[in-house]
Amino acid sequence: MRKELNRVVAGRTVLYLAIFPMSFYLSAVYTEGLFLALATACIYYARQQSWWIAGLCGGLAALCRSQGIMLVIPLAWEYSRVLSERYAPLPAPLPQKRSERARLRFRCYLLGLSLAAREFKNWSTCLALALVPCGLFAFLLYGRSQTGNLLTTFHVNQVFWGRQLSSPWRVLLYSLRHPTLGDPMNWNFWLLNIIMAFAFLSLTIWAFRRLPMIYALYTTLMVLLPLSANLLNSIARYYLVVFPAFILLALFSRDDKPNRHVLILISFTALQALFMAFFVIGMHTIA
Repeated sequence: MRKELNRVVAGRTVLYLAIFPMSFYLSAVYTEGLFLALATACIYYARQQSWWIAGLCGGLAALCRSQGIMLVIPLAWEYSRVLSERYAPLPAPLPQKRSERARLRFRCYLLGLSLAAREFKNWSTCLALALVPCGLFAFLLYGRSQTGNLLTTFHVNQVFWGRQLSSPWRVLLYSLRHPTLGDPMNWNFWLLNIIMAFAFLSLTIWAFRRLPMIYALYTTLMVLLPLSANLLNSIARYYLVVFPAFILLALFSRDDKPNRHVLILISFTALQALFMAFFVIGMHTIA
C-alpha cells in the first residue's frame, strides 16, 4: 500500500482497521483475523505478480472461510490485465474523450489476451489461480470424511443459522421494512448492521473510482456475499475483512482534511469500547 499510494495513507489504513468498532474480533477465536491476513497477502502478491504465492494465499483463505473462493475473481482480473498490458500496451497519447479511451482500452485488452493465449507459459501460470478453489475443496473433503456429506458446511449454515443464498437487495428491503428495535439481547443488532450495510455499499461504489480494479472487485465481493446469505446478522463483523474500505477512509481523511481524521478516530474508538464491553459481558448484540 505504501508503494501504491504513500506512507500517510498506508499508516492511516492500518490505524483505522485497528480501531474499527469490530476489530476486537481480530484477537478473538474467530476466522476474521486469519482470513484478513491471507486475503491481504493474496492481493498483495498478485499486485507483485507473484502468482503462485498469491494462489497459495488465496487457497488458504478459501480453506479458512468458504467465501475465500471468490478471491479467484480479482486474481483472474489482475492476471488478465497484466498479460494484456504486456502484449498490447496502450498507445500514447490517449484520446481526450472518455468514451474513446474506454473503447481503446477494451480493444487493447482483448488483443493482449488473444496474443498471450498463444503462449503455453501463460496457460501454465493460470494453474496458480486454481489453488484458490482447491482450498475450499480440501475443506469440503475434510467435512465429507467426518460426516459422509461433501456439502456439510453449507447444510449446517442453512439448518442451524438460517443462512442460504438470496438476493442482497431482498435482505436489505426486508430489514428496512422489519426493523428489530428495542431488544438489546437480540443478536441481530439492527441499527448497527443496517448502517454498516449501506456504508460499505457506498464505499464499494467509491472503490471503482479511486482504487485499482483488483481492490474494487475484492470489495464488491466481500460486501455483497454476506448480504446474499439471507440474513443481516453480524454484517458489521463480516465487513472487518474489507480492507480496501479502510484505504478509502484514509484517502477521505487526507492531510488537508484533519477534522475528518479526528472524527474517524473519536467515533471508531468510542464505538469499539462500547461494543467490546457488550462482547465481554456476554450480550449478543454484536455476535
